[in-house]
Amino acid sequence: MTIHDLDTPAMVLDLDRVEHNVARVAEYARRHGLNLRPHTKTHKIPALGRLQLEHGASGLTVAKTTEAEVMVESGVKDLLVAYPVLGRQKVERLVRLLDRTKVTVALDSIEAAEALRGTGIGVLVEVDVG
Repeated sequence: MTIHDLDTPAMVLDLDRVEHNVARVAEYARRHGLNLRPHTKTHKIPALGRLQLEHGASGLTVAKTTEAEVMVESGVKDLLVAYPVLGRQKVERLVRLLDRTKVTVALDSIEAAEALRGTGIGVLVEVDVG
């Protein structure tokens, strides 16, 4: 099969380039004493999340509960949900992940904080000081 035989749309990756870029970013973070927690929104692929973890990422960042569930399968031990999680069902789904990973949710309101009270889910409070 060649690239011309693929039906479109099709995602095609240069895996050597991907690995080079992942390693380069990880090395930069190490050199500067940074904890790297890449956001998976650019790829949404568990294998790439695993590659990022293998190169030293401290965890992964996702946008929502469903992405968290998928990325836990990549072996992540520390997961940040970048946006507040509202709704009992979504919170319960994240709680079920706690036996396999640490989960932190970025918050921007009292309502979002109250939705997580008593769940064991960590919080990262976003404060607009402007």
